[in-house]
Amino acid sequence: MADYNLEITYRGTRLKHVPHPKYLGVTLDKTLTFKTHLTNVASKIDSRINIVQKLTGTDWGADSLTLRTSTIALVYFVAEYCFPVWLNSTHAKKVDIKLNQSMCIISGTIKTTPLDWLPDLSSIISPQHRRQTALLKLWSKLNNNTTHPIHEHSKFCNNLCIRRLKSRKPPWETAIKLNTAKYDAVQCLKDEWEKSELSNSSLIKNPTNKQPGFNLPRRIWKTLNRLRIGHGRVGHFMHKWGITPNPGCDCGAPNQNIDHIIRECPKRKFGGKLEDIF
Repeated sequence: MADYNLEITYRGTRLKHVPHPKYLGVTLDKTLTFKTHLTNVASKIDSRINIVQKLTGTDWGADSLTLRTSTIALVYFVAEYCFPVWLNSTHAKKVDIKLNQSMCIISGTIKTTPLDWLPDLSSIISPQHRRQTALLKLWSKLNNNTTHPIHEHSKFCNNLCIRRLKSRKPPWETAIKLNTAKYDAVQCLKDEWEKSELSNSSLIKNPTNKQPGFNLPRRIWKTLNRLRIGHGRVGHFMHKWGITPNPGCDCGAPNQNIDHIIRECPKRKFGGKLEDIF
């Protein structure tokens, strides 16, 4: 039945069957998983990320504040269009992957960076928290506007309507749960960071603020972040990626990692603690 094509005739003309119709910019499918729509959105985001990438030259590139503003205007504007419709889709990760890529560009970090670092270093709340915050704001706006037609459907407002597809998770159910739990994205971020077991996570006191160095030239900002997270183009990772034959340092040490460069390398060591750099 899933592949059944409807045969509908209107005034003697058979209507063309469209498996994925588009309504108000959202591509629909039979099971409302929004897989096709989110795949298209992810593809559209790619071209916009490429535009932002052009602004990231090491010597002349834009600073992090400019990159962040450009990313929100170009990338997030498309990525979050009609988000309440597909908020709970399992295919939302297709978009999240692209958004994580854009945060890597802002922070100057590499692909191996743990995802928990990206929102803190780019000063953009994680995609899921952004969507939940916006959803709760929209739900509150609808509730306060008593003239809105949605209030004519009491069953809908009271979350009593019967769902045609029980496996789907309608956005109003999510909004009600968030509202009941008094959801606060900022507090959730702080709680998640406190529970984080990331290396060097103690360097960041408040993950919701712009981190020190955010307004520095891109070359310094990029290097600073890679020291923070312990991931960069050093011998250890270059060997792991198959770029260099061994992970050693040019000073003679068998393994060149961030900690070695800061504390031990006679050619580059800072001589103090990692906290002192920041």
